Amino acid sequence: MAGKSDTERSDVARIRAVLARELETINEYEAFAEDSSSPEVRAFFLHLAAEEKEHVSEATHMLRLLDKGQDAHFTKPFVAGHFQQAVGSVPAEAPAPAEPVPAVT
Repeated sequence: MAGKSDTERSDVARIRAVLARELETINEYEAFAEDSSSPEVRAFFLHLAAEEKEHVSEATHMLRLLDKGQDAHFTKPFVAGHFQQAVGSVPAEAPAPAEPVPAVT
């Protein structure tokens, strides 16, 4: 949300910004771990990535509580082949749809 100060952002916008940062940080930590030749350093970065994944879960939970429109997307079933239909091909063996995540109350 470029141009707006934190006081001008809504709570939902702040949660989304945190979520985006946490996801980027996970990618960085996992890349650092992959590039490390030291098992101790690799374990350190994977530990940090795991903590960030917990933050993603927490931020997603908060987002679902604050934005019922967003929450509705988590509760509807995922349609197998949805993305492939956009490009005109469906995999021969589409995976079974995942069970919907229970709504947060």
